[in-house]
Formats: sequence, structure tokens, C-alpha cells
Amino acid sequence: MSRTSLSLGGLLLLCVIPAAVAHFRHHEEAPLARLTIEVLNGCGEEGAAATTAQKLRSLGQDVVKVADAERKDYDHCVLVDRRGRAWLARRLARRLGGILVVLERRAGADADLTLIVGRDYAKIPGPKPGL
Repeated sequence: MSRTSLSLGGLLLLCVIPAAVAHFRHHEEAPLARLTIEVLNGCGEEGAAATTAQKLRSLGQDVVKVADAERKDYDHCVLVDRRGRAWLARRLARRLGGILVVLERRAGADADLTLIVGRDYAKIPGPKPGL
């Protein structure tokens, strides 16, 4: 680990920021926990949910349902946490390009998460090589 020391008024400060940043990047690029996800087409574009589901599967996620959402007017993708595992939902959301995460617990939910596909679904990246 690379350290830089700085003396400030008798205090010795160790700066490990570069190491912390490297650790954070490694954590973000580490394999995701396997979650069950339902993918709902909320934009009305044919094939949007299926395309997004394939991207999720390539990231190792378990897509358990692909269907239409009740509404077709979503401009942006939304990831809904159904089981109160917000830190996992946020991590996946960052990997998917920074999409919005909403907590909406549902007793008896079929999946850990629901991804409602909005018109901006094309911004969701495919898998990175080697992950």
C-alpha cells in the first residue's frame, strides 16, 4: 500500500487515498452477488425488456421474469428493491450505468429486484470483458 505522510502541528497524518480509491474500484468491479430479477418493459419499445434481460444474464444475474409493465411511459430505468437489500440493489444500479433505485418491499415478491425498463435503456452497458 502506498502511503504519504504529512506532519501538521505535531499530528502525523498518513494519506492512503490512492490505496482506498484502488480498493473501491476493485470492489465495484468484483463479481456481483447473484440476485433474482424481474424485468418489465416500461417504455413500450418492442424487445427492450428482452435486450435488457440478456445484459443482466451476461452479468450473472438470474432473470426470472420478462414482461410488460403496467405503464409504458417511463423515460428512465428504475430498479426496485423488493426485499430490503438496498446495498446490493445500489451496487447493481451503478454497474448498470447509475440507474435510480427505489425501495418498495412486497411480501411474497417473486424476485429480489424489479427492473422497469425506461426509454433510456440503451445506456445500460453490456458485460465488461473478464467479468
